[in-house]
Amino acid sequence: YCINPNNCHFGVEEEKFLRSLTDSNVTKKVPIIIVLTQASTKTKTEELKKGINNLNLDIRNIVPVLAYKQPIEELYLAKPYGLEKLIKTTFDILPEYLHETLNHIQVVSLDMKVSASRKAVIAASSAAALAASFPIPFSDAFVLIPIQITMIAAITNIFGIEVRKAVLSSFLASTLGIISTTILGQRISSLLKLIPGVGTVVGGAICATTATTLTAALGKAYIQVMINIFNGTVKQEELETEKGRQLFIDTFKEQAKKVQ
Repeated sequence: YCINPNNCHFGVEEEKFLRSLTDSNVTKKVPIIIVLTQASTKTKTEELKKGINNLNLDIRNIVPVLAYKQPIEELYLAKPYGLEKLIKTTFDILPEYLHETLNHIQVVSLDMKVSASRKAVIAASSAAALAASFPIPFSDAFVLIPIQITMIAAITNIFGIEVRKAVLSSFLASTLGIISTTILGQRISSLLKLIPGVGTVVGGAICATTATTLTAALGKAYIQVMINIFNGTVKQEELETEKGRQLFIDTFKEQAKKVQ
């Protein structure tokens, strides 16, 4: 529920309305956040916030927000604030199954998008390790590629960026030359899997480590590309160009060194 502290003279009628709003919510149980919009004047905002707090209403939070820079009597510009806190408050209130949807549509909190993306990378890395542990020589790559494509698609969705499937596949293909060199040892370990007994265990362990490392590096590199787009340092259209692919390759190389 939004209230503008600059235009609101909080009194009996406003209090009556807020009480009726929250009282009727006893059965519906819809979480209520009071948003103090265009809150450029600190004194008025704090007075209104204190007044609402004193009512002991059934609300989750009171969040002052200033979405854009606002001139104050031509003396100075009030800086934007509060939107990220509002998104975080909403995220904490929503059921877990709606977290992905909020992360997809919100364009305020980069930290939340990065945090959710890292969880996708961890999940994919774990799946890659499991896939690499199969005692079937050279089967790893066939299982890893769908896992990695799914991971990249999940990160893209979290950042709310529309990217064609062909572009995602191209990004993954761009790294294959580097990966092929890196997994030379993985191929050797695949041959070790042919050795009965110990060979299967040792080979599986080596492959699992390699698969986890590569998948993690791939995911972290793609997150960095998405961050660059979010911050405006890279244009979304550049993803479909050689420049965009080279940026991804360079970032992947850097991430691969960090996780080794």
